Amino acid sequence: MRQLSDKTHLLKKYCEGQLTKQEWQVLQRWMNRHPDNKEHAHRLLKLYRNKRAAEAFDTISHEQAFKSVLERVNKTKRLRRLRWLGSLAASIIVVLTIAILFLLIRKDNVIEQPAVAEQQMIPGSTRATLILSDGQELVLDNYKDSIITSEGGELIQVGDEQLNYQKSSARKQAINIIKTPRGGEYSLLLADGTKVWLNADSELKYPVAFVGNKREITLSGEAYLEVAHNATQPFIVHTSKGAVEVLGTSFNIKDYSDEKQMTTTLVEGKVRLSDKSGHTAILNPSMQGLVGSDTDIELNEVDVTLYTSWKDGLFAFRNQTLGQIMLDLSRWYDFKFWFENSQLKDIRFTGEIERYENPEALLNILEKTHEVKFEYNEGILLIK
Repeated sequence: MRQLSDKTHLLKKYCEGQLTKQEWQVLQRWMNRHPDNKEHAHRLLKLYRNKRAAEAFDTISHEQAFKSVLERVNKTKRLRRLRWLGSLAASIIVVLTIAILFLLIRKDNVIEQPAVAEQQMIPGSTRATLILSDGQELVLDNYKDSIITSEGGELIQVGDEQLNYQKSSARKQAINIIKTPRGGEYSLLLADGTKVWLNADSELKYPVAFVGNKREITLSGEAYLEVAHNATQPFIVHTSKGAVEVLGTSFNIKDYSDEKQMTTTLVEGKVRLSDKSGHTAILNPSMQGLVGSDTDIELNEVDVTLYTSWKDGLFAFRNQTLGQIMLDLSRWYDFKFWFENSQLKDIRFTGEIERYENPEALLNILEKTHEVKFEYNEGILLIK
């Protein structure tokens, strides 16, 4: 009920012209989640605008308006024309009133994006580019609610927020690539039933249909996976720093080029980590494995929600360095950042923020520690 109440409040702010750009993003994402949400939004907008129209009509003093017109006419026209001009003035009032009503209720079925200031950090949204095996690039926003046929004849269903690959008996292993930009995210259902959530600034290379005795994909960036169980066909995720092999499990894997380690966090099941030097390690639930370029695999027990909550719309930090916090936030809100003093990177903070809200609230909290200050201008965050 709280979520519905929040969205009703946003719809009211939209009607009043007070909706900020980040609030528009939240409202738009909620409406796109389900047709019922969009229908509910349009119904509320219609009721609210009709109510405002009625209130606007009631506040018009027809007698005073008519009197004012007559007074102005008296100054410029002869008395014998007052009756005709008075009728004309009354007609103008009626036309203006109808125009007010029309403008207030004409948008029953369309919600337009409000004009807002650009000096804000804007949350990301569901967007990605799909590259087919023949090299064709498709911006998925342009293919919602459609079916794409791949080079091998396999069917790919494009929804509002997810790609669905249909099971196929194809023998040719055609490879697709999906890329999310900074400030983007997407999810996909692979042909074997494995579900993948892809975070911002990430790339996933995968076969349209899995053939042979292994299921192999390649990741750059961050993804959460729920791997469909198949004991006879192990699932392997390759990254620039190592690999993760599973039989059927849920885990988060993170390997950005600007971070020194690949981080694998296991939610359930069991996985085997391996690095480029041939070292291996087994992870059990609630464990995290760190794979670097020049060290052995490091294993730790962790609170997995801190590393997986991003897919559920939440950033959660616990005793995290400001440098790492800025890396995570900058990918999603698509901004660049600069530390005036490099020592500030190592200050540690604890907190959380909803991904689809403006991060200013979190930055304000961090400033209250009196250890750091922020200045944001034209896509660059200065930290001092």
